[in-house]
Amino acid sequence: MKYIDADHLKVEMEKHIKEVKDAAKRFTPNLGFFDAKLSGIYDVMAIIDSLQQEPIEKDEETEKLIVCDIIEATIARINGGKKDEEKEENIMRGKIAYLRDLGLKAK
Repeated sequence: MKYIDADHLKVEMEKHIKEVKDAAKRFTPNLGFFDAKLSGIYDVMAIIDSLQQEPIEKDEETEKLIVCDIIEATIARINGGKKDEEKEENIMRGKIAYLRDLGLKAK
């Protein structure tokens, strides 16, 4: 199994955020696209932060599946995928809340 240095990943994501913000300034008619892209990046960064919490007793397989779902939904949103957006958003909010609760319990 390979591991990624989370701090290094965050630095690289911050660089990407700057690139997206710079592009948004150059292409102002597409601000909605850039806002969605930034939102997705921030969601992924929050997931990374939540995964760095102290381990607690949990169903690790369920957590992995939830993280994968959130990342896939974020990528779909960035790429303009529009399924049942409201339903999808509510499901993702519930999964994110679950991950946050795990993080709070770890503290």
